Amino acid sequence: ELRREVERLRDSAASSPTPAAQAALESVLERTKAELSMVRRLHAESVAKEVHSRAALEADLHQLSAHCNEMERQLKEARQENEALQQSRERRRGAQRELLATVREDEEEQDEGAAADRGA
Repeated sequence: ELRREVERLRDSAASSPTPAAQAALESVLERTKAELSMVRRLHAESVAKEVHSRAALEADLHQLSAHCNEMERQLKEARQENEALQQSRERRRGAQRELLATVREDEEEQDEGAAADRGA
């Protein structure tokens, strides 16, 4: 829109170089410069927001990554503890079976001894 107006005013100023046409052309030039300045400012603000947003996202990503690493470490520890508990249970069950077997053997020996005593 401004381009068309500038071309119209330029053509008008070229056909009749009057102070009014020159002033109108300068006015459009000033508006164009002001709009260009505003566009540059908006662009700079947009870039700044994007950089800030990207930095915030990267910070969030870093935080999530650290949290994930911590959760993986805790999971690994929990698995190791679970494995140690499982091995402990298996050893305890084995010891209980051995103890029961020893008790049964002792009871059988006592029963055999008592029977021998009674038979004698």
